Amino acid sequence: MEQKTSKSRVATRLALLGMAVWLAVFSYARISALKTLPLSQRAAERYAGQSGKRFVQLSAFFHPQEEVGEFDILLYNEFLQEGLKSSGNGGVGFPFACSVSADLAVQSARGMFQIPAIGMGGDFFLFHPYPLLYGSLTEIPAGNGIIVNDGAAWLLFGAVDAVDQPVLIGGNAYKVVGVVRLEDDRASQAALGREESMVFVPYSAMGTGMTCYEVVLPEPVKGYGEALFAGLRVGDTVSNSTRFSASAIWEAIRSLPGYNMDPFSAPVPYWENAARNIEMRIILWTMLLCFFLLPAAAVLLLLLFVPMAGHALRLLRNRKGNPIITGRKGVTDP
Repeated sequence: MEQKTSKSRVATRLALLGMAVWLAVFSYARISALKTLPLSQRAAERYAGQSGKRFVQLSAFFHPQEEVGEFDILLYNEFLQEGLKSSGNGGVGFPFACSVSADLAVQSARGMFQIPAIGMGGDFFLFHPYPLLYGSLTEIPAGNGIIVNDGAAWLLFGAVDAVDQPVLIGGNAYKVVGVVRLEDDRASQAALGREESMVFVPYSAMGTGMTCYEVVLPEPVKGYGEALFAGLRVGDTVSNSTRFSASAIWEAIRSLPGYNMDPFSAPVPYWENAARNIEMRIILWTMLLCFFLLPAAAVLLLLLFVPMAGHALRLLRNRKGNPIITGRKGVTDP
């Protein structure tokens, strides 16, 4: 009876160990998948391509009251370029993007609509590679081309293929040159809320200051790009390329419960809120993996190993204490 109970206990522990290991593997896979999800955080990878060189993506966020304009962005770019030259990286160049988010009144033949808009400048679509449905993202006519998502195209024109359709924004005429689809992952959808329409317009159409500045800088040694970017001493900054690294996640866990999902004084665009959503989910999965699943698997493994080791030792002792049986029945060695 006791032996039967012991076998049942071992079987239960084996089943629990298998479940803990499976959940640990699932958690690790989930963490890995979440890290690759936000395309807006991976511009450095896209820019590096197959070059083998290292780059880092960084962002700064400004409050609208700071009224950061195109001239300020040029000064930031010049400062960074001078920093690259002085450290022997001159001539490398770097991509940048600037943007501001606000609602715009957009008029089409179907009427006037208040639509969330992003005023953009620089290499915006390198940082935000929306899937292109129609038209082009690269050949935007100077000052009068806009991009719309499929929801805005349907709202404004009653069709998704809206290339070359005219609109009025602030009394000025614009033309649709491309139709894109917004991100459909859970974090981006949560950050967008119920908004299904969005237009992307030249920064000049917004009539307000920039609130987001993004760059990709060379990273010949770890921390080089971040140190150079920090020299701007502007806005609230984040290192997009390293925010999901193991060290960054552990630092966030270490700072709990003081960790805040919205530590900035400036408003941030939806893609930054989506990245924070993913960041928090990675933190929770990491805590589950490291503080529950892995310790539980270790304890179960120990509970299985110790009795088995004890049983093996008892068998060894018994074997040493008994006479050795020869191959002939009833005969023992002297």
